[in-house]
Amino acid sequence: QKAESISYQIVNNLNDNKPVDKVISQFEDILFNESDSEFDHKIKDKINALGELLKKEEEITKEIKKLRKKYNIEIVKKQTDLRNKIVKILILKLKNNLQDVESGD
Repeated sequence: QKAESISYQIVNNLNDNKPVDKVISQFEDILFNESDSEFDHKIKDKINALGELLKKEEEITKEIKKLRKKYNIEIVKKQTDLRNKIVKILILKLKNNLQDVESGD
């Protein structure tokens, strides 16, 4: 009964002129082929290059974080200095206004 099955006959009827047998033969060639050392070497090179890129990305990310902190601190300091200058000017103007009011001008 197994021999009468179409799929069994296709696989077991070895005739190189049939498309299914050619596919199986090609699959066996690929499956049992030795690995290509040149291709393996290229893959290792690409993996190493990718690793280097990932290290660079990590370094750049750390540098960006440092710069963000630095510039945020600088911006806050500039804002504080500007606010303090404005407050000093306002206080001086208010004092002058109070003196003008007291003197009757």
